[in-house]
Amino acid sequence: MPHNPKPTEARPAANAADSGWVLDALEADQLVEARRVPLGRRKLSRTTLILLWLLRAYVVFMLVVIGVQLHRTLG
Repeated sequence: MPHNPKPTEARPAANAADSGWVLDALEADQLVEARRVPLGRRKLSRTTLILLWLLRAYVVFMLVVIGVQLHRTLG
């Protein structure tokens, strides 16, 4: 079973010559895993956060509206 480093573990640095033949030897799923880099969370502006919360509230509101309409139609 291959060792998968934890996100907090640093991967050893490899120079371009080393990584070239290694990447060629990897299978497709291994290549995807080798190129995966965690990006972390992005800091959003206050305006963006407010817009996202308004969008969430709108979705919940519309779910309630649909639920009421279904209840009236089927009930």
